[in-house]
Amino acid sequence: MSNGRCSIAGCERPHESKGLCSAHYQRLRSHGDPLKVIPNKNRRGTFEERFWKFVNKTDTCWLWTGCLDRRGYGAFHGDKTSPFKAHRVSFELAHGRKPKLHVLHSCDNPPCVNPDHLREGTHAENMADIARRNSRLRQAEQDGQTPQV
Repeated sequence: MSNGRCSIAGCERPHESKGLCSAHYQRLRSHGDPLKVIPNKNRRGTFEERFWKFVNKTDTCWLWTGCLDRRGYGAFHGDKTSPFKAHRVSFELAHGRKPKLHVLHSCDNPPCVNPDHLREGTHAENMADIARRNSRLRQAEQDGQTPQV
């Protein structure tokens, strides 16, 4: 201890309190043992478990209850990284692979993550879906009906 190093054998870090380095001192305070090693695993659950905690499954759409982006699509902050689009994560979990193309909603409901409502499609198919949906909305408004997406 007189050399200013941690008193734990093999630890060469400088001591901060009670002859221990900051890491060993924190373990002592938190767990009562400076040598206790906590496995480095996510204590909140796996990536998949954390994802499904934000889903409200209804009879039709499975609605994302977490953060939404400005266009209404789910945003999942998986592992403290940039957010993932929730519907793309759902597709990946259901199919065991990342989507190669756009992920399109058959239900036209942006917060929906029901894998049965999601399919891969090209940019052109996505644009055609948008045009078809906008056309239906305009027609419903002209007919004096409540627009259905």
